[in-house]
Amino acid sequence: MVAPHFAENGRPSIDPVLMIKMMIVGYRRLTASVTARGGLIGNLPQGFTAAPEAA
Repeated sequence: MVAPHFAENGRPSIDPVLMIKMMIVGYRRLTASVTARGGLIGNLPQGFTAAPEAA
């Protein structure tokens, strides 16, 4: 259906199963890094607010 719209000599796509595995590994590394650093909230300076102040 969409094959006529792609070049014959194009770069092959990444296998969907491999893509999901890479995403899972990346997520696990991210969560391990955040946990090792004490979490996201633990490192914020005293009095820090994420919301903008009202003008």
